Amino acid sequence: MGKDCLEIFLHLELTPDERASVTDSLKALEAYFMPKTIVVYERFLFNSATQSSEERIDEFVNRLKKMASSTGGPSSNSEELFFFIRCLCERSARET
Repeated sequence: MGKDCLEIFLHLELTPDERASVTDSLKALEAYFMPKTIVVYERFLFNSATQSSEERIDEFVNRLKKMASSTGGPSSNSEELFFFIRCLCERSARET
């Protein structure tokens, strides 16, 4: 472990037992270095999603469900998600 990583490790909020455990220490470091989701950007991607011409509706819905789960947006089974999909379909029908 390098000097910079040691500095980060020493400032993590761990109990003495967690610091003594290699597994707990590695989990804490992995959580620290894991890239954080930029919720605003993820929501922008979700709200601007459109179905491509070669994408089947079930593939599009599954992609929306995956995007929704990463944004903290509507859950994959919520009425809000289905309303969003219906609005997208209506908008797409008007544009063609």
